Amino acid sequence: MQSDEEDDYVEDIKTVIAKQGPRKHRNSVSAESFILKKDFIPPVHPKTEDLRRNLVSVLTRSFVFKNLSLNDLNTVINAMMKVEVAKNDTIIK
Repeated sequence: MQSDEEDDYVEDIKTVIAKQGPRKHRNSVSAESFILKKDFIPPVHPKTEDLRRNLVSVLTRSFVFKNLSLNDLNTVINAMMKVEVAKNDTIIK
């Protein structure tokens, strides 16, 4: 059973997605196959409701995340965690 806060969050996601209008078709996507282990439990890192709304707003505009289902988007947001880095730190090599 979802709490009122979770219900509000789901409604916020639906509103953001609805405002984006119809989705455009992709030209092509390439990826390696991936088999999810049955015992996989995705990580959950606590977030404020303001942060969750901000992440929904940003992610649903990204070509990488905008076509995720509400459930998958929620899983991705739950798994995200804040990492502090110093100026000029290499983040991706």
